[in-house]
Amino acid sequence: YRTNMTLYEFQQVSEKLIRINKSTLVNRSKIVKIRPALNMKYQVYLKDRWLDVNRTYYYLFEEEMGL
Repeated sequence: YRTNMTLYEFQQVSEKLIRINKSTLVNRSKIVKIRPALNMKYQVYLKDRWLDVNRTYYYLFEEEMGL
């Protein structure tokens, strides 16, 4: 989809979305698994692939997901 909204604006509109890196928002309800990775990172498993939570968003992710 194309839009003029920034990722930050999307995140503010919907509480279901959580930012995991500079270019990715993830719907919380679609996260199947969360596993810790090296160097203060997490990996989240969605329907068919693993995505990395960057160190920049590590603490925010922990707080938002209640880890």
